[in-house]
Amino acid sequence: MKKIIILLLIGFLAVFVMTGCDSVVPGEGEGEGEGEPEQKTTVLMEAIIAVGCSQCAKIEPIIENLAMEYSRDEMILVELVPWGSNYDLRESYQRMTNLYKLETKIPQLTFNGLNNHIIGSSGVTYSTLKNIINNQLSQTPAIELKASKTNQNYTTVITGTVKNISSNTLS
Repeated sequence: MKKIIILLLIGFLAVFVMTGCDSVVPGEGEGEGEGEPEQKTTVLMEAIIAVGCSQCAKIEPIIENLAMEYSRDEMILVELVPWGSNYDLRESYQRMTNLYKLETKIPQLTFNGLNNHIIGSSGVTYSTLKNIINNQLSQTPAIELKASKTNQNYTTVITGTVKNISSNTLS
């Protein structure tokens, strides 16, 4: 009796191995890529400004209105004050001069690093900046950023990871 059960079991396994899952066809919405979230681009606009700068005062209301118009998933506005105020940071100046190799002219706007870069306020309008942001939002993202924020005594600590989600090697 045991021999018959073992032979039947081996027979079923042989049939299963030969046919596999070929007869099962995934329906619409099933199969490869299922459950993966759509990758969206977020635009990082960095505004390098200074207190008392008349050109900065012209563009600040424009960029602040845009920051309110877009969600944080779409656009993040960071205002850097590299010098000339009570809240300037040495890191802001180093970011501007060392990382981006920017001139010390203000105001300056950068979008997603240096994908777009504007110096001064001449020609800067709401529609110009909105077009730049919308163009950046239409791009396929190359990286995925995950960040978290914690407050420790009077310090905010931001930690995170960067993941390459493109098919290209990034440097």
